[in-house]
Amino acid sequence: MKSNELHAVKGVLNTIEREARSLRDRIEVSKRTREELAGQPLVKADIANIMCAGVDYWAEQGPVLLQRQAEMIASRPGKSDWKQQTPILPGTPQELAHVLMALLGDDIKAGLRRIINGRPEDPAAGLPLDERAAKLAELDDMIAQDEQSLSELKHQVAAAGLRFPGSELFR
Repeated sequence: MKSNELHAVKGVLNTIEREARSLRDRIEVSKRTREELAGQPLVKADIANIMCAGVDYWAEQGPVLLQRQAEMIASRPGKSDWKQQTPILPGTPQELAHVLMALLGDDIKAGLRRIINGRPEDPAAGLPLDERAAKLAELDDMIAQDEQSLSELKHQVAAAGLRFPGSELFR
């Protein structure tokens, strides 16, 4: 009779150990998959969208800079010769870039898209960013659920006062 009971206890302990190993393995695979997905190169469409969004961002400063230039010209009504000075161009290359983005933004974005789309797609490119974000969130949820399950299993084993060869799985 005692042999049967010991055999049953050993079976339960083996089941717990297998479950813990399975959870650890799934967590490791999910984390590795997440890291690989997050680090994959972007597809061409995402590269173009990011660059075009940059054009829009920098273009927001252009009107402010041009207004400043217009105010400077307006404040000097007695000045007769503006030819040798270029007051419409701001003073720094960065300011000039803002103005060019504001004035020629659509043409710049079309040119960026043409150049980027003319490149071959990176064979290592991952999912598009919108799909990638959803997949990363899904992986994060899976990792959190498996870590929670492993934690609950650890607490159940500890509450039962059990120690067995597979207990290192819970450290």
